[in-house]
Amino acid sequence: MEGAPQNKTLHLLEKSAAALIFVCLAFWLIVLYTDVYAFALTGAIYEMLWLPMLLVPIFLPPAIIAIWARRKFVRKSAWPYLLAMSIGLVLFLLSRQI
Repeated sequence: MEGAPQNKTLHLLEKSAAALIFVCLAFWLIVLYTDVYAFALTGAIYEMLWLPMLLVPIFLPPAIIAIWARRKFVRKSAWPYLLAMSIGLVLFLLSRQI
């Protein structure tokens, strides 16, 4: 029973990382394909979020690798898939030249 809280934390980390990847991808897709300055509110939201959403793809892959390394690179976990998704996000942003 001692491992139960750690497993709960692990699932929370996996879900948080996946949500962060999807939120970042959604943000950049919206920014790329819409006029964010069409309304003052959307422009203000964009101006507040562009730097954090630019830093997420930079710092998330090393964080995922570090967490996965602490888990001894278990293949039957979500970490390899999260790493692939975060690298895909970085490649998408680089290909779009944001």
